[in-house]
Amino acid sequence: MPNAFALPGGHVLVTTRLLELADRPEEIAGVLAHELAHVMQKHGFREIISSAGPYLIFKVFLGNSAGVLPILGDSSELLIRQSFSQEYELEADDVGWQSLVNAHIDPRGLADMLRKLQIEQQKMHAGMGRVNAFSSHPATEKRLQRLDAKWNKLKDKSIFVQL
Repeated sequence: MPNAFALPGGHVLVTTRLLELADRPEEIAGVLAHELAHVMQKHGFREIISSAGPYLIFKVFLGNSAGVLPILGDSSELLIRQSFSQEYELEADDVGWQSLVNAHIDPRGLADMLRKLQIEQQKMHAGMGRVNAFSSHPATEKRLQRLDAKWNKLKDKSIFVQL
């Protein structure tokens, strides 16, 4: 599967399939900028802290030894965590985008790779619906719209070097 993800300590793993999808170095640079933004913004640590507080509140007020209340408490952790994850993905897009612009690397590589990943995802999930509330990532279309809007607002598009 094409994928990339950040690990503790600033390590980023990129699958061979993702590398195979890339047509230009800017696409890989975009993916790396996004993943390194997760590290720079300390998303892993922030997610643990953010989700633990509300989860404990649900457990105190809804938890008991039987019935539906423990299930609600346990399920709330998933919903809260996914909500924070989606916010962090958008933040990583924004921080990664700005890092690319600052480095004079064409930031459209990130959007181009997202489009390719969207096509791959559609192939894998053909005929199956998807509930985005349970996804750790916002809808790809939403992310692409945000990135395309950033490109349209960019004043100087001539500053980028070709890799």
